[in-house]
Amino acid sequence: MNIHPTAIVHPKATIGEDVIIGPYCVVGEHVTIGDQTELVAHVCIEGHTDIGRRCRFFPFVSIGTPPQHLQYKDEPTRVCIGDHNIIRENVTINRGTAFGSGVTRIGHHNFFMAYTHVAH
Repeated sequence: MNIHPTAIVHPKATIGEDVIIGPYCVVGEHVTIGDQTELVAHVCIEGHTDIGRRCRFFPFVSIGTPPQHLQYKDEPTRVCIGDHNIIRENVTINRGTAFGSGVTRIGHHNFFMAYTHVAH
């Protein structure tokens, strides 16, 4: 595990083997990051978020924040991201809503280009 000195990683976060957490990244308490995943720089991952193996997150990505929906009432929801995903600059991935499945789920081998917003 390689964590840059400016990164903030909650002590209860689960970090896999050979993970790289770059400058100014923030990793929250209920986050799990799989082996060989890289957070390049300025990445924020919070909420109940599970990230698979060998993913790569580029600067200013935000994952696991509450859904942007007026019916959301702070229910416990989550984000699950599979293996081998590339998430480019400024992508946002919000948690699911309780009246949906409660989970924003991303499978394996995806490529999200800059400024993509994923939510439901």
